[in-house]
Amino acid sequence: MDSELYALNERVNRLFFGCLLQDELIRRNELLQKEWQINLDRIEAMTENGTANLSDCESVEVELLNARQKAVELEASRAAFGQMLAALTGLSVEGIVLEMPPLPNNNFSVEINRPELRAFEAQSALAEARNRQIDAGLMPRAGAFVQGGYGRPGLNMLEDGFGAFYVAGLRLSWNIGKLYTLKSDRSKVGIALKEIDARRETFLFNTRLQLLQEDTEIHKTQALVQSDEDIIRLRTRLKEAAEAKLANGVISVTDLIREINAEDMARQSVAVHRIQQLMAAYAKRLTVND
Repeated sequence: MDSELYALNERVNRLFFGCLLQDELIRRNELLQKEWQINLDRIEAMTENGTANLSDCESVEVELLNARQKAVELEASRAAFGQMLAALTGLSVEGIVLEMPPLPNNNFSVEINRPELRAFEAQSALAEARNRQIDAGLMPRAGAFVQGGYGRPGLNMLEDGFGAFYVAGLRLSWNIGKLYTLKSDRSKVGIALKEIDARRETFLFNTRLQLLQEDTEIHKTQALVQSDEDIIRLRTRLKEAAEAKLANGVISVTDLIREINAEDMARQSVAVHRIQQLMAAYAKRLTVND
């Protein structure tokens, strides 16, 4: 039961962070639509002044429509994640913007405390109990008995009258048939214990390997987020410079569109990498059952 609960928690975590990522991308998409609308209004004004043409307006309008289309896809994906999460937890997250959880400290204890280990311990205890049962079955069994009555004649068959009688004694029994199956029975228990130990060691090995992978993912996404911040800062400068150049007639609208899309992709990347970092950090805590 504990193992099944662990697997359920793992699925809930993935769905929760999936919802969280969709919320971030939807928020980013809303900002992008506003930016396209601002630039569309600006270029329409330039068209009226004769410094831009109709095709420039249409190019920006296409980008705005693409962003709106992307919003439909993101909303549908968010709804799907939310429905699956509600099916597992019984809690609806429809219409709720989930709060970004804090990044947990990566220096917590890595002692594995998984429910599967307790299951292996229970299986070993059961096998050991079977061993004790085998040993107990080999021991002779002694017992006392008392039997009494009242009748005619009594215990003395030579007397014709009524009399009480009783018989007491000891009973000793020994099932020597179990000696013939002793070796086989103990061998079966020994094999079962070795199989349990092997499964336990395999589980620990795979779990430690998973922890190494999660540590690698944590450090990788941490480095990506740091570089994302630098890329966003540079992309924002390039976009702002492109807007100034367009106002001065130095570059075309196509050049500005390219810079806006490049900055948006950088901001989407940092959103994805932050969620991936959180997923890896919380997956590590779940792996050790911290």
